[in-house]
Amino acid sequence: MPTPSSPGHVPGFSGASFERVLDRLPAPVWLSTLDGRALWLNHAWLQFVGSTHETALDRPWSDWVHPDDHAAVVSVCGSAVERHEPFEAEARMRRHDGRWRRMLNRGEPFLDAEGRCIAYVGSLTDITERREAQDRMQLVLDHLGAPAFLFTADGRYLFVNEEWNVLFNPARVPAIGRNITEFLPAEQVQEILRTNAIAVGTGRRYEYEVTLSTVDGPRAFLAKKFPLRDEHGELSILCGIATELTEVRKREQHTRDLESQLLEARHMESLGVLAGGVAHDFNNLMQAVLGYAGLAAVDVPPDSPAQAWIEEIARSARRAADLTRQLLDFAGRPALRTEETELVDLLRDWESPARIVAPPPVRLELLLPETLPRVIVDTLRLQQMFSQFVGNSVEAFDGNPGTITLRAGIRTDDAGPPTGHRFADAVPSGECVFVEVNDDGPGMDEETAARVFEPFFTTHFAGRGLGLSAALGIARAHGGTIGLATAPGHGASFRVLLPVAQPSRSASRNAAP
Repeated sequence: MPTPSSPGHVPGFSGASFERVLDRLPAPVWLSTLDGRALWLNHAWLQFVGSTHETALDRPWSDWVHPDDHAAVVSVCGSAVERHEPFEAEARMRRHDGRWRRMLNRGEPFLDAEGRCIAYVGSLTDITERREAQDRMQLVLDHLGAPAFLFTADGRYLFVNEEWNVLFNPARVPAIGRNITEFLPAEQVQEILRTNAIAVGTGRRYEYEVTLSTVDGPRAFLAKKFPLRDEHGELSILCGIATELTEVRKREQHTRDLESQLLEARHMESLGVLAGGVAHDFNNLMQAVLGYAGLAAVDVPPDSPAQAWIEEIARSARRAADLTRQLLDFAGRPALRTEETELVDLLRDWESPARIVAPPPVRLELLLPETLPRVIVDTLRLQQMFSQFVGNSVEAFDGNPGTITLRAGIRTDDAGPPTGHRFADAVPSGECVFVEVNDDGPGMDEETAARVFEPFFTTHFAGRGLGLSAALGIARAHGGTIGLATAPGHGASFRVLLPVAQPSRSASRNAAP
């Protein structure tokens, strides 16, 4: 095909008048050979690049394309020309002032009288401001902190933001033009398409909760989508955003847990006050019963059958007094006879009676440091508390072999609460000593562990009074608390924290193994 030397020689044009019309258009218009060399350029095109016909003709228009965009543009245009199809290619092109502008280049096959493609004709549209606005909007949406998307009613993506890619497209596969079925399971896609139909059908925003598969596993979202009209005025496009509910649900559950704990604490406090009051009055009554039983035993002849009855009355009254003591322990108001004590000596003295509570095939091991800071405690009550833990472990073994390990050490203020132990009360501040009773028994599930300090709660057929609730009351009366760490199949660990009488100067040296 001959290359014209002036606009008047352009093949296929019927006259100069048509060329003048094209020359007056504000948009740059071009005509090129099939290999991309310029045949004719209108005034707007020449003005844009700051060139003349003499210098611009017979040069590939891609000479004005940014080097980074050149290969992509040539590929798009070349593929279309090979098939004699229209094309659209976006690229940065140098303007006459040296600035790069984003231009949308559209081309159509130019046919001769016999319908053969002999050239390409097209135009340039400056989309710089539009692209900059889109880039700014993309930046805003990328920092939205929630997946945002634009897709057709049948699920073909037109836009996705960065958060959507992070959650659903970690491989960064180009999502535009792809269907939602390539990124989500079929059952989730069906739900999304169903809600798309609702939004399009009503023409209004639609909100619903949905669980979607993400790169980190299933997550709950509140999806909001609303329909948009396409170029034909039909509601066929949906814009949406998905706000994650997973953390919200966790916070709500945490709040419910705290409220439940607060209610439980108030319940236990009320129960403790009631138990303490009842125990105090009941103890006075039992003292009177024991007193009168003693007087009756003196007045009744030793060989009288009534002596056996009086002894049974006294025995029952003593058992009732023991229950009263447990009630006071539970209420945190036990009658204490405290003295400053070396805790290691207290535990070694307790070892012999403890082995009676834990006979073979149960093994009892004590891992104690040489010395610990002194504590102000009621020795008998504290030993009773440790025996309660050992007895609890022995019952858990249910006649099977097992090992109970008691260890002690120092917990300094900066050590924080021990990992894994769930404490019944706030951990005491300052330096504390700890005594930990561990067993390798069957452990407890979460429901059982949450109730072990309730009065009269037991997992055994025959209950044993106030049990661990009384032990907690003893710890509280000493200014301490008890924590539990357990799981099914992993045994149980009770840790008692007690404030020291004086801060230790050798905490690190005396810490237990």
